[in-house]
Amino acid sequence: MTNNFKETSWKQSRDIALRGERIGIVEVCYLEEKPVTDEGPFLKEERELLNAIAKELEEIFERKRTEQKAQAEHSFREAMEDSVALAIKKGIVTK
Repeated sequence: MTNNFKETSWKQSRDIALRGERIGIVEVCYLEEKPVTDEGPFLKEERELLNAIAKELEEIFERKRTEQKAQAEHSFREAMEDSVALAIKKGIVTK
């Protein structure tokens, strides 16, 4: 949010969704009234830019989620391997 952000009636927004679940929103507002164009005071190109930004954020969040899941799986696998190795070392289980 910019320092001078103020919600006005001249706004456009786009949900940010991850796997069908809304996780955020991108919103832009004019601080003063503008002439009516394609979508109220906004140009079609501004809507396209807003959609592109939201899509890029969705892709970033999806990559981050995938990376976190992979890291969690890797950590779990290492913990299991360490536990089995310790159990073998203590003679609790054999190879």
